[in-house]
Amino acid sequence: MNSQTNWTDLEERIGIEALPAFHRRLLAARGEKKPEALPLRRVQQNVERELNKLVLEGKAIKTEETWLVDDDVLEGLI
Repeated sequence: MNSQTNWTDLEERIGIEALPAFHRRLLAARGEKKPEALPLRRVQQNVERELNKLVLEGKAIKTEETWLVDDDVLEGLI
């Protein structure tokens, strides 16, 4: 089993100032075209969509409170 990172804990460590850029990097890595042009609200929605896709792909687990994301998914993003 892969090592996993708690998504909520990760966002807290990254901090509010750097979070939008991190989210946009994740979207770009997942194939989103021009994530830098998206409004922040859309970025947040698309990140949640991608986290749910990761669950379907077997690369994350959804808990009641957060996602546990395989570390290899996050490699190079943080």
